[in-house]
Amino acid sequence: MKTVDFSKMNFTPPLLAVHYASLLSEFPQILNVEGIGSYLDTVKFPSCLSPANGDNWESILDSYLHKTFIPIIKFSTNPTGDHPSIREKLLSHVFSAIRRITRLPTNYFTAISYLLSELTDNIVEHSKHEFGYLAFQYYRDNGFMDICLADRGLGLLGSYQDYTGDKDFSHITDHRTAVDSAVKVDPLSIWQKIGVLELQLQERS
Repeated sequence: MKTVDFSKMNFTPPLLAVHYASLLSEFPQILNVEGIGSYLDTVKFPSCLSPANGDNWESILDSYLHKTFIPIIKFSTNPTGDHPSIREKLLSHVFSAIRRITRLPTNYFTAISYLLSELTDNIVEHSKHEFGYLAFQYYRDNGFMDICLADRGLGLLGSYQDYTGDKDFSHITDHRTAVDSAVKVDPLSIWQKIGVLELQLQERS
């Protein structure tokens, strides 16, 4: 495939935005991208907003605070050098932008921020891929937000199959079992972690 035409795509939810953007940025077989309209261009599709692109990402992200969405974010998973500090600063700025756009109360934002932090940490630690992606859209009239966090790495099943520790995950042989196993957590421990995060947020403010 050498050319992809997006002229009929006037809007895309975060899931599709991340899927196509990550596909286009990581597959050199696709040589030409055509038909990028004003909306796709505004959300930085398909190049994404990323420190890796040399973008002045802080000022660009701040320019979206009056909108109901942010550009597609592409962050490095590299654990070495200054990559972790840049990633933390980027994601912290992204989470703050989401809060300001949605005007969420502190308790709601704390819970959502915890979930996003856990998911981004999971991508960094387990995807074994160079980049992660995030997209966000707020539907103000309907009172809900749509957030997509993704990578093109191992996936849940691949992570279990790649595991070399002491635990036995040999029974996990399909995607459904992998998802079921991954979401089995202690609810109390989650709220304890949220409490710690809320305290940290209060100390930073």
